[in-house]
Amino acid sequence: MAGKAPRAALFDAQRAVEATGQPVKIETEILWGRPLTKLLEESRTAVMVCVGSIGLNHARRGEGSVAGTLAGSALCPVAVIQSPAGAAGAPKVGEVVAEVDNGSVLRHAFEEARLRNVPLRAISSRVATGHRNEDGNRLATAQLTRRLTRWTRLYPDVRVESAIIAGHACRYMAANAKPDELYVTDSHAAQVCSVYGAGCSVLTVRSGNL
Repeated sequence: MAGKAPRAALFDAQRAVEATGQPVKIETEILWGRPLTKLLEESRTAVMVCVGSIGLNHARRGEGSVAGTLAGSALCPVAVIQSPAGAAGAPKVGEVVAEVDNGSVLRHAFEEARLRNVPLRAISSRVATGHRNEDGNRLATAQLTRRLTRWTRLYPDVRVESAIIAGHACRYMAANAKPDELYVTDSHAAQVCSVYGAGCSVLTVRSGNL
């Protein structure tokens, strides 16, 4: 990459941060090498790595994506920011969505919801069982409430909405996600599909981050 391109990108990023009017300390650095390799190295000491969703179309065609691979392999949380086609930037987050099955995911989801002062929608997948549909929903709701109890005590200021869904969260988000949502999920390889098809920005978290 020529020297002018990364400098221009850094300048644009700095202007975007300054435009928020928030007091943020900004440090910039140009790293030379393969983007994925360098970002994985940075993830060893970073609190979070943020990348855009450019390149995910290639991944959908089987050509691979820095964002998708990074989300599943980085040693820190990774935010993949989705910008709607033709939009100047990503929409402001209006809601955080997360599954309740993972404590690390829930902690980050509650933190993001508190930071942004937006509600958290906690979802739980209902697995098909031998119970009647009503009984299955009742059991799933009780389990969801039980898992959320600890976190609502720790984050009493976060508004929480809960929902029972049928099937995998990946499919649910692909069909129901809104552009202004932030989906927080585990970085396990089986769930990285959410990065490609969630329809909103995604924050992936390693289970060991709790």
